[in-house]
Amino acid sequence: MAEDQHNPIPPGGDPGPIHRPAQAGRPFAPTTTADDEFDPANRSLASALRISFVALQVVMVILVAMYFFSGLRQVPEQSRGLRLLFGRLQDATPLEAGGYFVWPYPIGDFILVPSSQQSVEVDEAFWPQLSDLQKAKPFTSLTETEKFTLVPGKDGSVITADHNLAHTKWNVQYRIVDARQNQETVPLLENQPLVRSAVERAVVLGAAETTLDEIIQSRDRLSGKVKAYAQEFLDRIQCGIEISTATYDAYPPVPAQASYERVNQAHVESAQGKVEAERQASEILNAMAGPAHQRLSALISEYDQLLALAKVDPDKHAAAEAKLQEINDLLLSDAVGGKVATIIGTARSDRGELVSGFRSDLARFNAWIDRYEENPSLATALLWSEMMVNISTKDLEWFSIAPGTTQIDIEINPDPERARRIKSEEYKKAGRASP
Repeated sequence: MAEDQHNPIPPGGDPGPIHRPAQAGRPFAPTTTADDEFDPANRSLASALRISFVALQVVMVILVAMYFFSGLRQVPEQSRGLRLLFGRLQDATPLEAGGYFVWPYPIGDFILVPSSQQSVEVDEAFWPQLSDLQKAKPFTSLTETEKFTLVPGKDGSVITADHNLAHTKWNVQYRIVDARQNQETVPLLENQPLVRSAVERAVVLGAAETTLDEIIQSRDRLSGKVKAYAQEFLDRIQCGIEISTATYDAYPPVPAQASYERVNQAHVESAQGKVEAERQASEILNAMAGPAHQRLSALISEYDQLLALAKVDPDKHAAAEAKLQEINDLLLSDAVGGKVATIIGTARSDRGELVSGFRSDLARFNAWIDRYEENPSLATALLWSEMMVNISTKDLEWFSIAPGTTQIDIEINPDPERARRIKSEEYKKAGRASP
């Protein structure tokens, strides 16, 4: 061998130190004696290497511990946590607020999903494009010269059920109610764009079923439709999002604003006039019939309908008569007040007086009949005398006609002096001064 050729060993002799040639890539290291091994420099180097190795082990242990402890995560309030292991969700139910251990990345991962109320603005899709100066003004203050025409594809609007245009701005509040389902379907950063798209689609559908007046004046109706349509779309894709509220501002197009305001003002005045008329009608009806006027008015209306039906159907006469009797019973009851009660009370009083007077006249008449049957001539004379007394006690004007006159024309003109005298006497009897 080559080594034997360079280092021959004498027979029977001490081989002595063996010198080996240096190998490629490794410096030549001469052999040392026992004294050389305890050289101070070599001992210091060996000690330093041992210390460095121990320190490296400690650092590695610390790093491994830190790596594992980095898996401790905190779920704050108004959030839910999801643990992943090799990219797959671990927990069937999202984690509530608190501390949890998660396998560190890349073995595991942790996702925080907000559970609080969030909002998204839809303020450009259905709104005209305005300059910064125009945006600073109230929309109703814009004039036709500032924004006269709408440019398709540039200015947003919706088409209403009555074939009008409207501009709307929306604010939608939503929550992620199922964090696991949400993360299985939608990336976390895509929730707002998804809700915005669902709302824009719902606004188009809802506005197509609602008139311009309803959009501007009855906002709950369109808000309910938009919320329902948007929620239906989100439920269909199973994204775990629930819409809480959908509110908006709405205006007609700028060129139509002045006309719309005039019509709206006319409606307001009409409504105010209607309220005032109803108030006056209620006052009049209450003054006329008291609290029972509503029931009485309804009965009268039903009676009129039965009368109209009775003209073509004779069988309705009985129903009409029954309804009339019901009206009479109500009028005579204590429930009716006001002028009707006064009139009925006066009529009852007058009826009593008339009946009493008629009975007195009947008794007197019967008495005169008895007298006449006993003595006709005497009864006639007494009646004539009584009649003359009654006539003579009244202030009458007498006219005499000559016997044998066959035709006479009388033009009567009351004496004004006599009329004043009579009035004066009446005032004196009443204890008042004459006018």
